[in-house]
Amino acid sequence: MSDKIGLFTGSFDPMTNGHMDLIERASKIFDKLYVGIFYNPHKNGFLPIESRLETVEKAVAHLNNVQVIASHDELVVDVARKLGVHVLVRGLRNAADLQYEASFDFYNHQLAGEIETVYLHSRPEHVYISSSAVRELLKFEQDISKYVPNVVLEELKHEEKTRWPIYLIIGLIITFIAFTVPLPYYIEVPGTSEDIRKVLQVNNQPDQEEGSYQFVTVGVKHARLVDLVYAWLTPFTDIRSAKEMTGGSSDAEFMRINQFYMETSQNMAKYQGLKTAGKEIELKYLGVYVLTVTDNSTFKGILNIADTVTAVNDKTFESSKEMVDYVNSQTLGDKVKVTYQEDGKVKTAEGKIITLENGKNGIGIGLIDRTEVSSDVPIKFSTAGIGGPSAGMMFSLSIYTQIADPTLRNGRIIAGTGSIDRDGNVGDIGGIDKKVVAASKKGATVFFAPNNPVTEEAKKANPNAKSNYDTAVEAAEMIKTDMKIVPVKTLQDAIDYLKNNP
Repeated sequence: MSDKIGLFTGSFDPMTNGHMDLIERASKIFDKLYVGIFYNPHKNGFLPIESRLETVEKAVAHLNNVQVIASHDELVVDVARKLGVHVLVRGLRNAADLQYEASFDFYNHQLAGEIETVYLHSRPEHVYISSSAVRELLKFEQDISKYVPNVVLEELKHEEKTRWPIYLIIGLIITFIAFTVPLPYYIEVPGTSEDIRKVLQVNNQPDQEEGSYQFVTVGVKHARLVDLVYAWLTPFTDIRSAKEMTGGSSDAEFMRINQFYMETSQNMAKYQGLKTAGKEIELKYLGVYVLTVTDNSTFKGILNIADTVTAVNDKTFESSKEMVDYVNSQTLGDKVKVTYQEDGKVKTAEGKIITLENGKNGIGIGLIDRTEVSSDVPIKFSTAGIGGPSAGMMFSLSIYTQIADPTLRNGRIIAGTGSIDRDGNVGDIGGIDKKVVAASKKGATVFFAPNNPVTEEAKKANPNAKSNYDTAVEAAEMIKTDMKIVPVKTLQDAIDYLKNNP
């Protein structure tokens, strides 16, 4: 007569006294009893499978006819066949267990009719013991010694001792990553408010009048995890994706683009400041700097950052607006010829008109005016490391004041922001709320803010979009500053306010 071989399965996470009782009783029924630990290798259990194996083996060591195995990604009946098992052993604590086991018995019988299932009823003292209940008690640091074998208690103590160093190492690694590894995000914070006299000299003369004009910056930082946490917790701190911030450019390209903006801003400031002061100045339009090239542009890989487009279809222009308007007027799919300068060499390239993200026709490049100014009044900028166009209006105001009205400031600290164009219009900028914070900390009493209506395009992108001026007023109210927020649309608006409010 062949040996009677049984298989008792479970997750044993952790093993309980109920499990132990069933194993001891089943070992007396069978000549050979396998205890199978079935687990999912893709999920983390309460105890590692290695710990469970060791624990169960120690717990049944006194039973000579019991062998512990582990299995995953296999049906119980398939494992039983491999082991020569003809009887599965299951434990029942209550009617709910019976209903639960009945469905498994049905499918096991369908899959392996030669294998039977024997049910052992739990002893009364074990009816309410389960691995899940033990885990819940441990979660709240309760005593479980009544419910599990001693070997389980010893293993849990060992696990606790070995886990602390692991937790510490993991914590140190996470801390290291949080403070050192850059993420594909940037944070914007209030920057500094700087005296324009540090970066601008007019007519080779220092500006010695009382007070100061301040240009204000936004601090931009490549974010780490700790920076993101700081941004979530701190007002006037925004998180921007790398794509949103740089348009897909590298950090070096992004800095170079902002230097082009600063160069154009300075030239426009010279032109407006001197022109408004009644001085002779000539502004030459040399074309447009290429700042970006869209992925769907037919000039991708041909035009590069810092190239200067000087003509389209052999037509030259007096401003970037003229060039953009001309290109927009072309028909989708039309061939277009671009003349450009690259490293001092004049080149041409042909492509096609495409549809831009804004729905208009174009060639798919981001651009800014490349200009050159000439005047008998020497003006020197020292803005190394500073980029962007947002200081244009304040630069213009400073130049005008030093030439035409030296006492216009009247001893006040006056800050502001906004780009400037060749017609004296003040353009919107980003991060104005942060600039209000920086200017207020510096002690400014007046802050000039662009006051242009929100465009329909901006409203579509963000129905809650606000003008620069409204955003600045809201920020000033939040920080409870006495600094006056003054709306301006042109350089002349700023001059008139200072004259009328000495």
